[in-house]
Amino acid sequence: MFPRILSIGPVTLHSYGLMVFIAVVAAWFVLKKEFAGRIAARRLEDIVFYSLLCGFVMARLFHFVFWDFGALTDNPLEFFYVWHGGLAVGGGIIGGFLALFYFSRKEKIPFAEFCDYFAAPMILGQAIGRIGCFLAGCCYGSSCGTLPGVTFTDPASLAPLGAGLHPVQIYESLLNFPLFLLIIRLPLPKTGLRGAAYLAGYGITRFFMEFIRGDSVTAFSGLTIMQVIAIILVISAGLYLTAVSQKAKNEKRI
Repeated sequence: MFPRILSIGPVTLHSYGLMVFIAVVAAWFVLKKEFAGRIAARRLEDIVFYSLLCGFVMARLFHFVFWDFGALTDNPLEFFYVWHGGLAVGGGIIGGFLALFYFSRKEKIPFAEFCDYFAAPMILGQAIGRIGCFLAGCCYGSSCGTLPGVTFTDPASLAPLGAGLHPVQIYESLLNFPLFLLIIRLPLPKTGLRGAAYLAGYGITRFFMEFIRGDSVTAFSGLTIMQVIAIILVISAGLYLTAVSQKAKNEKRI
């Protein structure tokens, strides 16, 4: 669509980078409201910075390991060229949760509760970020001909040019926004409920979106890498909710 917004000399403003920036800012404002009175703003800034860094590194690693390893071996600096696309959200989620686990221990806040605070900001960031994917042409859909297909014509786009493709990035964005509204309305005292809703909601959404992705890599048994990760996310949410339910039953018995 519009991978480049404007260029001034050697400096180019990429639509993907702009949308990622907007996603981070929007998520930050929601997160500050979620954590109000729980952690000092300065400390929260450090947590967000290192969590984003960890998520970024894992997202890039996943992209190169599973999708484009040759580009990294040809030029190791490609790892830092984010404007070329290539942030595998599955890796970003894993990296983010690893960072959250570390900081939850450090702040002496239960991990499930910690994830609750981050659940809504994370899915909001993903919803906005997917618009950047659409503008850049990365994470493109499979061929679908006419409407609702879109055709990428800009040579700088990362999607195949001249073919009608499912705007799967927009589909996912439109599904993530309602998921954000659902999660943000769930009560925070129910420790782990928001985190479980995020894992299950995003996992289900991504599993079915993979059927119309045009850049997916098959892992095994006909499932893509992201479908395998999506199944793990949904199972994790189910196991957690089952454990919480069982704990509540045991407490009633006592």
